[in-house]
Amino acid sequence: MKKIILSMSTICVIMLSCNNENDLTETNNIERKIQFHLYTTNDYSNNNDSIFFSVFIKKVNNQILWDSTLQAIKIKDIPYQVNKLIINKVVPNNDTSLLKVGFNYAIKNVGYSQFLDTLSSGNNFKIVDFNFN
Repeated sequence: MKKIILSMSTICVIMLSCNNENDLTETNNIERKIQFHLYTTNDYSNNNDSIFFSVFIKKVNNQILWDSTLQAIKIKDIPYQVNKLIINKVVPNNDTSLLKVGFNYAIKNVGYSQFLDTLSSGNNFKIVDFNFN
């Protein structure tokens, strides 16, 4: 009788330890996601200058993990906050390091600039909220 109880206890311990390994694997596979928001709260209705935006995810050493250029628009066409542009992106290769995220933009005959933020290594979700002013 003791052998049966000991055998069943051993089997239970093995089964529980297997489940714990699966739980750790699932935790490591959580996708890191970034949501980029682009909008303005200013009235640019009379500004017909062209603007070019791109969004990016980079490592701290500036290695580009992902970037995408948006279609050029007129500054007056940047959406207001209620109609903001939202771009959802999963971090490529589930990179868990500290990342630089944000927007690059260029205005014709004016110059280039950037809106920069970070996604820390412990976070799995970030909203990059860019209010163009």
